[in-house]
Amino acid sequence: MDITTMGERIKELRKGAGMTQEELGAKIGVTAQAVSKWECGSVPDTELIPKIADCFGIATDALFGREYENYDVYNLMSKHIIEGYAMENGEDEVLRRAMETCWISFASSCGIGWPEKKELEQTAASVEECMNHKNKCSKIIADKLFAFMDRSEDTPFFVYMPEADGRAKKMLENTDYCSFFAALGDPDFFRAAIYLFSHKNTRFTKGRFIAKLGLSEERADEVLAMLQKHNFVVVRELELDESVIDTYAGNWIPYFVLMLQSAYYFQNLPNYFFWSTTSRSEPLLKLDD
Repeated sequence: MDITTMGERIKELRKGAGMTQEELGAKIGVTAQAVSKWECGSVPDTELIPKIADCFGIATDALFGREYENYDVYNLMSKHIIEGYAMENGEDEVLRRAMETCWISFASSCGIGWPEKKELEQTAASVEECMNHKNKCSKIIADKLFAFMDRSEDTPFFVYMPEADGRAKKMLENTDYCSFFAALGDPDFFRAAIYLFSHKNTRFTKGRFIAKLGLSEERADEVLAMLQKHNFVVVRELELDESVIDTYAGNWIPYFVLMLQSAYYFQNLPNYFFWSTTSRSEPLLKLDD
């Protein structure tokens, strides 16, 4: 056993997780002084070694400086992201770590790094460079996938689509895109959709709908019918003392926001990218000739 390697690995992992010696000690059940001794060359008690490895989501062999082949990458990435909640500005830290993780996945697809033993330092440097670079967008268009990443503070976005032979056929069969996009092109429909997604109260009556959007009753009926057809709202009956009226409940389906984000890039294509590669030899939509 290499005692120096053990202490160095604990220190490296602790700092990588953004933990103080006190925080690591609390997770394992020891004092900060004990952690400090390990990092200076002392050896943890045998029964603590699995706890230390579990804390960082790694195999015990990794604490001895051995190969990284036993990494549970999914578990390690998940723990890295979730543990951000314990830090100052927890939600912001979780988002930052999630974007870092997206970049690692993205970088591996581009062939510019993956956290294996020989590339750990290189990949960490690549992540750091990406997160701090003035160009916030990266993209890859390859035969096995296409992906896009935006780290801008006001429009953070990551999409990763691996190749699937049946994707285009599945998306295009029995789907009336023309009707859907025609509805979105209707100014009243689009305003109504924005209204639905920008209010906390998703339940409303036709009278409230008319008042908020300034529509005639006839036009409101047309727009509400289109909203129902395209799953933006569902109709529910409300029983009053002497009558029954229709009420509407908006479907907060996040795909609409995702679609708006995608459409935003059609109107505001980035001029510069941190990383950009196009090596695809096939069309993005693969259909039978």
